[in-house]
Amino acid sequence: MNSVLNPYRLMGERGRKGWTGLLILALLTGCSELARDRSRASPAEMPERPIYVLFDNTKAETAGNADWVVDAVGRDPGRITPIVPLPRNPQGETDWDGALSSWGVELVRRGVADVNSLPSSGRITFLDPTNPQDLSKYHVFVVCEPNIAFTPAERRAILEFVHNGGGLFIIANHAGADRNNDGADPPEIWNALFRETGAPRGQLGLWFNRETIRHEDPDVKGDVNDPDVDAVLNGPFGSVRGSIIRSGADMIIDPDVNPTVRGVLFRRGFSPQGRSGVFAALCRWGRGRLFAIGDSSPADDGTGDTSDRLFDGWRDPAGSNRELFLNATVWLAGDAVVDEAPTLIGITPNRARAGRTARLLINARNSHFSPELTTISFGEGVDIERVTVIDEETLTVNISVHAQAAGPRTVEVVTGDEILRVPDGFIIDGA
Repeated sequence: MNSVLNPYRLMGERGRKGWTGLLILALLTGCSELARDRSRASPAEMPERPIYVLFDNTKAETAGNADWVVDAVGRDPGRITPIVPLPRNPQGETDWDGALSSWGVELVRRGVADVNSLPSSGRITFLDPTNPQDLSKYHVFVVCEPNIAFTPAERRAILEFVHNGGGLFIIANHAGADRNNDGADPPEIWNALFRETGAPRGQLGLWFNRETIRHEDPDVKGDVNDPDVDAVLNGPFGSVRGSIIRSGADMIIDPDVNPTVRGVLFRRGFSPQGRSGVFAALCRWGRGRLFAIGDSSPADDGTGDTSDRLFDGWRDPAGSNRELFLNATVWLAGDAVVDEAPTLIGITPNRARAGRTARLLINARNSHFSPELTTISFGEGVDIERVTVIDEETLTVNISVHAQAAGPRTVEVVTGDEILRVPDGFIIDGA
């Protein structure tokens, strides 16, 4: 943090959230090669350095009576998820506003993760240099109860992310949980992703049943002699007794298709050596990992948008949901490698109109923004009126766009020898 005077420091951590919230509202008005790696380091170890976790909000995760985000500003239908939740160093779960805030806050407070959100305007891509939040910049991608189907390009990007070492946290719900009434529900959205790998049910060995299980407490554990299963059931955040289903679905697993797939938790009455009645499962794909669970209720901490009816499943005594979700997040990060070099991760909003002025919020990671040194450029036809450095990873910029300046623009932020660039990362629409 710079020693210069800035509004975040004057207002304190809670004030930061309100200030930035107002700003954002104003701005936006292969299995075999991995089977050999199953005996890696002790499952009870915390990662040596923070992992980068991205929570999705591009698939209507706040539609209807849901609030599947770690932090947001405002209320439905205008609820907005900042890319970087604020305050950056939350002291308690209520410092962030979302039904998944307990999950995200604990990862940050324990020094395990750097948490970001992919807002509704974001894009799901892999190895796309024009996307500041490309999946290649993260260890783990969390998608909780998607209500908009992934496009074929998005499905390919997610699978390439996993195959190249990323971790995918899959959370479904019961059949018909179509909160935005577009004809797509979470089990089918996820099954479509699985089919993308080929064959009628894909090659991951995971498949959601399209059903509704009303109220159960699955506590039949998978094989703890398997190092991957043990890493989740007895990981660094504690041991898992079981979980909860409050209107959800279960899965079928197929180790003949994917020898790495394992059941982690089964419904009562089902065999832990079996293939059905699976509530939570994991597998490997290429160099990456997947963890899947059949209901969003265990992740819900009961807080968030007050216009929604939320349920505190995170602390439900019938399960060990905190331990399950946090252990699984750490396991998913695995041996994934993410570049630690300074990088831009957010431009909000990411477009403006020719002939107008705009105020933008710029977020970066591992950068060193300085009031004395930092400059920013959007190319010819965009005048920089004012740059305000808030901290070493955050700044705002006021721009004035010429009337004939339409088209994609490369964003470049320079601080001494540090050059952060996103080609075609900002769009200027015609007047």
